[in-house]
Amino acid sequence: MSILRKTVLAAFFLLVLSDFPGFGAEKIPIAIMNFQITNLDTQEVKLMIDFFNNELFETGVFDVVQSDKRDSLLRELEFSQSDFADHTKTRNIGKLLSVKLLVFGSVGKLGTNVLFNASCVDVETGKTVGTFSNRYKSLDEIVDILPSVSKTFASAATRVMFVKKATILYHDDFEGTKNWMQSPEFVYRGGSYSMYPKKSAYYVLEDIMIDDFILESTAEYIAGERNSGFGITFRFKDENHYYAYWISQTGYYKVVKYISGEYIDLIPWTRHSSINESGPNKLKVSAIGTQFIFYINNIMVKEIYDTSVAVGGFGFYVFQNVNAVFDDVFLYQGNLLIFDTFSKADSNWTEGPLARTKDGVYLLDGNGEGCYSWSNNTSRDISFRAETYWRGGAEQNQYGLIFRFQDISNHYCFTITKNGYYLFGYFKDGKWVPITDFKKSRFINTESKNLLRVECVADSIKLYINDNLVESIADATFSSGSIGFVTFLDIIAAFDNVEVFLIE
Repeated sequence: MSILRKTVLAAFFLLVLSDFPGFGAEKIPIAIMNFQITNLDTQEVKLMIDFFNNELFETGVFDVVQSDKRDSLLRELEFSQSDFADHTKTRNIGKLLSVKLLVFGSVGKLGTNVLFNASCVDVETGKTVGTFSNRYKSLDEIVDILPSVSKTFASAATRVMFVKKATILYHDDFEGTKNWMQSPEFVYRGGSYSMYPKKSAYYVLEDIMIDDFILESTAEYIAGERNSGFGITFRFKDENHYYAYWISQTGYYKVVKYISGEYIDLIPWTRHSSINESGPNKLKVSAIGTQFIFYINNIMVKEIYDTSVAVGGFGFYVFQNVNAVFDDVFLYQGNLLIFDTFSKADSNWTEGPLARTKDGVYLLDGNGEGCYSWSNNTSRDISFRAETYWRGGAEQNQYGLIFRFQDISNHYCFTITKNGYYLFGYFKDGKWVPITDFKKSRFINTESKNLLRVECVADSIKLYINDNLVESIADATFSSGSIGFVTFLDIIAAFDNVEVFLIE
């Protein structure tokens, strides 16, 4: 990656990673199904639903399928009116309309009340994303609240879709390639990045322009003024538009936005017991749409909403005469559970003669008998991916991933061979049950590494090799469990860059 230094307003510095891709907002396709109508004028209700369509679009989050196009498509495919309200058919309807979300609802008069109910459903899982229900005196009152309902659905849908993205956008543990600028005031030191500016300074990664993300980093005070700030910047649009999240070594935190040359407090200096005043602190911000949630050492400290800057880069910020160091920077989308590059030994994994971290990978050498290793995290619906390397053994023998692991006798197993085959099945009480027998795959790289990925949601299991879907299966033998690695017989294999996201 190329690196360019820029001086900004004589007191600030900017790091540019020009090869890093940019990201922008993507609208979520949605359709409102015909509402069930009771004791009300049908044409008036349809006009109300058309207004609801428009308000969903106006949130800027949704790409809305209009009712006439929806009805035309579903008539062609012979869906009946009763099918529109059948939540069990959401996946089929959603696929035909090319949408990710469907809105179902009802409106009817009961006595002197008009009852309004609406629910937003995820097409893929059938799960309800958001609901709204209330009673009113007239349809006019319902029309008045539809902008608010639309915003509520937009917020819920954005978060649900964000969780599904499951992507690491950037990570740096400051152990390898030195991408960050180095100078007398900004140096790599002991596997971290040290900043000790004479004037307040920040670094940001430009050209990323990410909208929704989670950013986290370890920040540690070393020397200088204890009551001054240090921390992270995010949604950095330019030198005049960004947010900053600071802590002080005296136990306070603060969030500001910098707009057109002026700092505006979003959260004033506030004391919080989660701040470690004698060691490192893990800072984290979740920015999804207009919602920001701030964490210190994995404890949520504040939730706010702001619309000033929608897209931007990220980096560090240190006040003048404060020496702070930063480490383990992550920028990602989704709900990250595990990320491991094995640049350091991790207590989540077994370390011993048969399974160990070595030369930046995790090595399994079962000494001719095969080997298992698994994490201590138990989860249900996940995306689990890892790079795999064949290091020795017979080319027809297996190595790969295990998941929904109960114990060595009960778990799923997705493996490949050096000579280009894959196999999927499970052990139940120690007995092997094949689901997909040995299959040759052109997607397997027989000369170097292979990226294996498993996505499991409820009883749906998808298997990928080098980002190519090779199997889509329904099986409910195990509903949850741990993840890990396996080699069989004489295979020696290495694993690296493990990513596990929760997608429930």
